[in-house]
Amino acid sequence: MPGRTAMLGLLEVLLLSCLGTPGGLAWRPSQPRLQFSFSELVRNGRVLSLPLRVGDLHSILLDEDGRRLYAAIKDHLVTTSLDNITHGVRKLYWPASPDRIEECEMAGKDRELDCANFLRVLHPYNHTHLYACGTGAFHPRCAFIPTALFLRGDRLLLLPGQTECGKGKCPYDPHQRTATAIIDGELYAGISSDFMSRDTAFFRSLSSRHVIRTEQYDFKWLQDARFVKVASVSESGNPEDDKVYVFFTERAQEAEGSAGSAGKVLYSRVARVCKVQWRPLPFLGLLPG
Repeated sequence: MPGRTAMLGLLEVLLLSCLGTPGGLAWRPSQPRLQFSFSELVRNGRVLSLPLRVGDLHSILLDEDGRRLYAAIKDHLVTTSLDNITHGVRKLYWPASPDRIEECEMAGKDRELDCANFLRVLHPYNHTHLYACGTGAFHPRCAFIPTALFLRGDRLLLLPGQTECGKGKCPYDPHQRTATAIIDGELYAGISSDFMSRDTAFFRSLSSRHVIRTEQYDFKWLQDARFVKVASVSESGNPEDDKVYVFFTERAQEAEGSAGSAGKVLYSRVARVCKVQWRPLPFLGLLPG
């Protein structure tokens, strides 16, 4: 069959090209425009050291327009110059309240590892503000933070009255996996939304529309989910067709009938919701993890 022969010939050429034979050049991974070793960075004074423990640093936000770099860490939001990270370092101190820390310790949590304000959500909200959330010693809080605030000094304090409730936006437990994104002014969050981390859910909040979430304690929706990523995808020129995708792993309900597998098999999943009118759509993939 001529068509089949031509297709096999094309496949052979592609394979030979990928293998680096005379028929073509081997594929090469893209290379960075500049490369520096760690010793070179230290020698040139381009390393910024922060006193952090494992788990203190959660996310880094790049603001190319404002030429700033933001880092969400334990009890602080840190920013520095994008052109020279060792200059112009500013810290916004945002601790959990003493009462919340005491309550957290009384619940049997560790003061250093649990009972602090671990920043777990950090996104640009608009050209002038960031939106950030922290665990608040198992009482999550969120805040709109003006970027101009960092021009006032190098040591700043965020007061409790400048924050709002973070339930449904940020996890209680700093050790739980979290995936969030601000899309068209709304916060989409895949989090564990209770003190015991038993209620894993996907939320939409932060707009004039009412807060909405997946069904609570319904294992047909989510079962001990661990969220990885939230992303918006435009599927056509019509904004009403846009979808929000959430990537996560969870214990596979369909595998619980297998001998010795109950509660042990993790599946990687992809799900989506409609952005304009929230309604869940079928899972796109079920992959053993």
